[in-house]
Amino acid sequence: MKTTHALLALLIGALLAGCAGSDTADDSRFRNVRLNPGPQNLGSIAQVGLTDQGPITGLNLFVGGVPSGSGSPLQIYSFIYPGTCAQLGAQPAFSLNENVRANRVNNGWYLSKTAPISLAELRAGHYAIVLRSSPADRNIELFCGDID
Repeated sequence: MKTTHALLALLIGALLAGCAGSDTADDSRFRNVRLNPGPQNLGSIAQVGLTDQGPITGLNLFVGGVPSGSGSPLQIYSFIYPGTCAQLGAQPAFSLNENVRANRVNNGWYLSKTAPISLAELRAGHYAIVLRSSPADRNIELFCGDID
């Protein structure tokens, strides 16, 4: 299982590195954020690729593990909070939950979303991305990652 997670992480990293372009490309249009597992999801991996789309930001979420017993089909709720994972703001700045159903891809899941804020503002504003399980799955924090 750990080998599968490591392979998935390697594939995701290669995919996102390919999307980033060459070393001479302007990397301000793309940002890769590693998401750290929450206390009830230790040992799992996740990553989000942020892409500049003008006044909005595209998010491509890749999740490599969720707690056993999670509902099917898997639903993942996504939020952008002010602050950092160590000290989240009291309320999310953005709730990105128009679509919560994750698509199964090999040994992981994929979701694509948009946030109504530019990537430049996200990077300058000290925000964190939080992924949670569905209310039916106890609304636990699955992953968190600081946007820098």
